[in-house]
Amino acid sequence: MDLDACSEIINYKNIVIKEKKSSEITFYNENLIEVTKVQVDGCLNIQGVKCDWLLIINDCDIQIYIELKGGDVEHAFKQLENTIKIVSKDLKKARKYCYVIT
Repeated sequence: MDLDACSEIINYKNIVIKEKKSSEITFYNENLIEVTKVQVDGCLNIQGVKCDWLLIINDCDIQIYIELKGGDVEHAFKQLENTIKIVSKDLKKARKYCYVIT
């Protein structure tokens, strides 16, 4: 899957992921590591439900899946699971972290 059209490489000290609904999460990037920030919902062409954002830390082989919710946390788990199945290049290799922000 080609993530380039929906992603940007960033190295901000504070990586803020938020929605207009006021849900947000901030990741502190003390060492200014390069992170690929991917807008999943609204950009990636994925069949079925999907989460909102994905952060990829290539140097550490870490993927961080983020779903910003107003409610319905159970549905958020389905969104995260489906996104991981479709987007992750190797389901067993990369460490994956998931966040549901309500």
